[in-house]
Amino acid sequence: SAPSRIVPRLADTGVYIASESSFYRVLKEVDQLHRRGRARTPRAVIKPKGYKAQAPNQVWSWDITYLASAVRGSFYYLYMVEDIYSRKIVCWEVRQGNRIIIC
Repeated sequence: SAPSRIVPRLADTGVYIASESSFYRVLKEVDQLHRRGRARTPRAVIKPKGYKAQAPNQVWSWDITYLASAVRGSFYYLYMVEDIYSRKIVCWEVRQGNRIIIC
């Protein structure tokens, strides 16, 4: 397990040995800080199609942005719809879960 997981587990049981950064420093000094897992080949990047709008409200674009919360591994989701012509935000909403919604 990584120090970022070990330190909180120990803290939950009331045990404090060292800070997370100290764990990483010691692991690096003894050459034990290695990334596990296989190296993956890079994914091919597919360029998005270009859409052109001649007036407002002809073409909209949407986006979901993941916003980190104070709790590790928990995110807020910002759903946003933008008018391509005027680049103005048509609607937006922040949710705690990643669910299908209608702005």
